[in-house]
Amino acid sequence: MKPRIKVITLGVGDLEKSLAFYRDGLGLPTQGIIGTEFEDGAVVFFDMNDDLILALYPRCACAPVARRVRAHRSSLGRRDPNRGRGVAGDDFA
Repeated sequence: MKPRIKVITLGVGDLEKSLAFYRDGLGLPTQGIIGTEFEDGAVVFFDMNDDLILALYPRCACAPVARRVRAHRSSLGRRDPNRGRGVAGDDFA
């Protein structure tokens, strides 16, 4: 079996503005924001090509996952390459 990437997930600061950019600016097809009835459930999916999906989540919804990943990396003795570089990963410290 050949490895493939099926979903790319991005945490964004403003879900509505990001939706407008990708849908209206780039012309990507979407059903819009879904899952708003769930806590931290709002998400936008864009169907790309060859079964690739771009998923946008509010950055605050991604924070718990980022913390778990960071804790796991630390437990393995691995340094976080994004630490101290002023990138989105620093928002979750």
